[in-house]
Amino acid sequence: MDTLFLHPDSQGQVTAWGREAGAIQVLGNHSFADLADRYAGARVVIFAPSSQCLLTKVTVSARQRRQAIDALGWLIEEQVGEDAENLHVIAGPEQADGDTPLLAMSLELVEYWRTTCREAGWALHALLPDVMLLPHADGAWSMTLWPDGTVALRTGMMAGAVLDSVPAVLMLDAAMSETPDSGRPVSLRVSGMAESDQVAVQAWADAQGLPVEFSGTHDESELLLSVMDWARHPANLLQGRFASRQQVLVPPALRIAAIFLLVAFSVQLVSEWARYAYYSNQAEKSQAAAITLYKKLFPNERRIVSVRKQMEAHLNEGSGGDGGLPVLTKIAEAVQGSGLVAQRVDFASGVLTLDIEARGLTEIDALKQKLQDVGLQAEIVSANAQNGAIRGRLRVETGA
Repeated sequence: MDTLFLHPDSQGQVTAWGREAGAIQVLGNHSFADLADRYAGARVVIFAPSSQCLLTKVTVSARQRRQAIDALGWLIEEQVGEDAENLHVIAGPEQADGDTPLLAMSLELVEYWRTTCREAGWALHALLPDVMLLPHADGAWSMTLWPDGTVALRTGMMAGAVLDSVPAVLMLDAAMSETPDSGRPVSLRVSGMAESDQVAVQAWADAQGLPVEFSGTHDESELLLSVMDWARHPANLLQGRFASRQQVLVPPALRIAAIFLLVAFSVQLVSEWARYAYYSNQAEKSQAAAITLYKKLFPNERRIVSVRKQMEAHLNEGSGGDGGLPVLTKIAEAVQGSGLVAQRVDFASGVLTLDIEARGLTEIDALKQKLQDVGLQAEIVSANAQNGAIRGRLRVETGA
């Protein structure tokens, strides 16, 4: 379902429709709470009671309209009987007679409907007076009697009224008295009325010389489908600072799943940081072990910048570049990160003797295998248990 249409009545019930795949489904009458449970996360269009709004018109020039766009409330303050600062006013397109229709609602009511939708988990897409549920055509008026007893009359694109328990004829008389001769309707369409009411309306229309068309229950489906995007409707009150934003609201079940995924991701992130810290610590220990070994081999060295490069220089000096450097380099690479602690290294006649402290014999044997894998001849000369550790000695030389 791409859009949920809601029409709250004066008795606290909500008539609902849903639009899906280009068709309107009648969802019946429900409470807000029930609809929120059934259609969580929906995009919603609300047709608020027109009694909460003022639909009027003013005569202003295009220049005056541009200048007064931010102060439209002052133009109708006397009609509303409320401070202009407390009003939200929007203007419709200028009509053929030069008048500009205005629609006003108190800021408090606009916030009320926005809060209602937010608390229900809905994205409020558009907010309009419910008289917009009646069809409109140039020169034609539409009237209907809704199930809760209210009578709705639409007399223009952004004009009309909805009154409770008022005779239809009385409402038509009032509307006609406010309409100039140039704006008199050419036809009247009536729906949802009992036969007795139809008789009275027919008599009124005959007296006005106005053709009238009666139909059964008012069906809003065609009208709801006639507007592709209700947010762009001229009577949508969510304009200006209340302009709707694109929202993605997640149903409660998906929110729980999203929270679970967020927690899982957080745990994974903490785990990765823990592993990073562990391996960083191991790298620091290996570096410290290499520096300690270097200092034992070269106690007179005052400054250590790069253990590897300085070791290369010393070996090249001591062996004339005759094979000691490659062997020691491979040993250092094999020891690095293994957790082994090198105690002493002796080099003579192309043979390195390496004293190693390990947690078990398998670690020494693993080091031996690494050295053999890189082309060295390695042999465990001795391995003894001392102070809870294994102290071993390896003989290493280049392969044949």
